[in-house]
Amino acid sequence: MLKINKKLLVVLAMIISVTMILAACGKQSSSTGTQTDSKTDTTTKTDTQTKTDDSKQSTGDTKAGEPKRLVLGQNWDPPPAQSGNPWTWAGAYLPGEYNFDRLFETVPDVREGKTVYIPMLAESFDEKPKETTIHLRKGVKWSDGTPFTSKDVLCTYYLGFIKNWAMWKYVDTLEAPDDYTVVIKWRADSVLMAPTAFANLIMGPYHIYGKWADQVKPLTEKRDASGALDEASNAELSKIREDLYSFKPPLEEMVCIGAFTVEKQTASEAIYKKNPTSWCADNVKIDEILFIREPSTESYVANRMQGIVDFDAGGVTHDILKQLQETHPNMRIVWSPEYSQPSMQFNTSKYPVNIPEVRKAIIYAIDRAELLEVLEPGTMMPDTYVTGLTPTVRDGWIKDLLPKLENYDYNPQKAEELLKGIGWTKGSDGFWRDQSGQVVQLEVSAMNSWLIYFLGGEAISNQLNAFGLKTEFKPMEISAYWEYLDKAEHMISFDFRPGGLSYGVHPWEFYQAIYLGGNIRLGFMDPKLTGQLVKYEVKVKLSSGEEVDCIQLVNDLFYTRDYNEQVEIVKKLAEATNILAPIMPIGEKTAPFKVYNEKLVYPEDSLAPEWYGGANARVWTKMINHGQMYLAD
Repeated sequence: MLKINKKLLVVLAMIISVTMILAACGKQSSSTGTQTDSKTDTTTKTDTQTKTDDSKQSTGDTKAGEPKRLVLGQNWDPPPAQSGNPWTWAGAYLPGEYNFDRLFETVPDVREGKTVYIPMLAESFDEKPKETTIHLRKGVKWSDGTPFTSKDVLCTYYLGFIKNWAMWKYVDTLEAPDDYTVVIKWRADSVLMAPTAFANLIMGPYHIYGKWADQVKPLTEKRDASGALDEASNAELSKIREDLYSFKPPLEEMVCIGAFTVEKQTASEAIYKKNPTSWCADNVKIDEILFIREPSTESYVANRMQGIVDFDAGGVTHDILKQLQETHPNMRIVWSPEYSQPSMQFNTSKYPVNIPEVRKAIIYAIDRAELLEVLEPGTMMPDTYVTGLTPTVRDGWIKDLLPKLENYDYNPQKAEELLKGIGWTKGSDGFWRDQSGQVVQLEVSAMNSWLIYFLGGEAISNQLNAFGLKTEFKPMEISAYWEYLDKAEHMISFDFRPGGLSYGVHPWEFYQAIYLGGNIRLGFMDPKLTGQLVKYEVKVKLSSGEEVDCIQLVNDLFYTRDYNEQVEIVKKLAEATNILAPIMPIGEKTAPFKVYNEKLVYPEDSLAPEWYGGANARVWTKMINHGQMYLAD
């Protein structure tokens, strides 16, 4: 059995015990609605008290005629960390999905085997080779009353160039022939043109951010074939970025286009009000959302046990889920598919994990089947072949390739062989020495507020220590953690690689998350170049003797519509990732959407396209925006 943080488990056990007592003492006589099946059971609620002044005593107690208030828990950096300029957000932040929308939501329909586009700020689009034409909704306004037009979309795209959005590797030019039409011309034809156009939130109102977007536009014309800029253009882009980031209006003054605006946000709570000017105002049946800040696992567990929030999709341990089900016997759970893998990742530029044999030995030394015992319920066995794809997606594309790949299933003997093969030896104290005779010291860092990474990270550290690789476990506060990774100061850490939310579960999304999105954190690019658009390569020699550049393969995969060509490119990327071993998936994720409020209405079919996305506000905001999630009277 794995050793896990006893102190944390003791604290959580104490919290559970105390909150169960409080709940029992505060419980009023209540009636339970008619039960039908596990998806529609109603829930008996208890009176509880939160740490904030504005929260209600229990979920589901809105009276007739009162505003419909949703109560949710979330972590965010306290003020003044976030401003009303969404382009400056970093670390743990709350606004985003609630305040802005995409043109369409791109989701898979797993039953029909096709991609579905759910209209948001746009109503339709057309495609022809190398061109996407988008038709926007008319009559939509920003929260300050300014009409929403195509200039806002182009403004957003140009500011996305500053943020190094993936689309800018493939876009040629942008046009706005009228106020409600956007035309994107691509460098080459692709099956991924529409999903890429719709991947990001539209959060650049031109009347506010146009002066920066207008400066960026000429720089997009200076990109080379790889999408990179020369040194002078990168310097100019950096100046524009710094000036944009210096604009920091109060968060409460942020101009929104989504379902909610920010009324207030403090170190303990936030209140978001329904935006009457949004495109979806007639659909939205929630008048306001109260967010309770939960900066730690302990506060999260305490609030769930007391039934303070209406729902959540956060991961919990098996024991905590059991306690929640006992405390809230009619709690409903929807297992929302994510098609993503929480992964351990290596900074391949830092010794000793810059050595491929060391990375592979570490992976072989970790028993992932045993690891699942301490991870969140709903976590399934990961891809032990380290192909860069989740098992669900992998087997539909490259199943016939698997016998030819190295399987990194638990094999401590293989791990020892790899380390001895590079001249390492194990000392009398049981710890490995490198070729110079120095004790090898590893570091595993993880965020302390995300259980799957916190408990998984500690369990992995314990396994590595037991194997003889001296390992320090370094849990960190979430914002400090992301900064630590973005400066490439880490050695081994955790992130979602691969993960898919925007491209209909196409393999390109998985590989771009590793080789493009992970360029700094995986050690492929110097962190001093952060924010710069530069060319870099990740070369791997395949078993055939062919040397491939993973960056070029990702681009090639984007640019082909032919399915057979896509399969061949995916196979090369899978084999290259298997050889390089930059990550080690710890599980394929399915998120438990836990409903505590008996009055919450939502689509019951967990395989419906609307549920795609897992533990992410993006899932429930699109349901709220389309009137599919609300509190019944």
